[in-house]
Amino acid sequence: MTKRILTYILAIFCLLLVSSPAPRSEAASSSSLTEEQVKAAYIYNFAKFVQWPETAFLSANEPLRICFVGSEDLFKAMESLSDKTIQGRPLKISKRSTLKTTPDCHILFISRHYQGEAWQELKKNIFTPVLTIADFDSFVSGGGIIELVREGSKIRFAVNIAAARQAGLNLSSKLLKLAIFVEE
Repeated sequence: MTKRILTYILAIFCLLLVSSPAPRSEAASSSSLTEEQVKAAYIYNFAKFVQWPETAFLSANEPLRICFVGSEDLFKAMESLSDKTIQGRPLKISKRSTLKTTPDCHILFISRHYQGEAWQELKKNIFTPVLTIADFDSFVSGGGIIELVREGSKIRFAVNIAAARQAGLNLSSKLLKLAIFVEE
């Protein structure tokens, strides 16, 4: 990827950080983004700045699988990106009904409904290199990799580098520079 393309992607990513994603109201214009659409954009962009080990994929053209547990609205927002590719791989978006059905995921989003004990149980069952993302407090300090954080009307993120390393993932320094908090 050329330096110019990386700069362009980073600029778009930065614009997402400073946007003001308020939930869509009846009076909202069609150009405003819902909170779920902003979160979907984050997840999509996170994938661009993560490197999985070769063993995470069975073949060179295997899809990048993004799985959602407990977030129907975010899943629907993410489905609009299902025709995209990341790092030359097509995206496959899926919703999981239980915490036990996640072994083939490369990215796993866990909604706030599964915080606490449910997250601790799920963490024990993740055996493959999986980028874990959630939108509840203390996810990063509890061993998750990326936590989406609401700051006023903005969505930001925190990162746990040690959890990423333990999962066998390499996070770009460009991604880490944009995080509001990095736990090592």
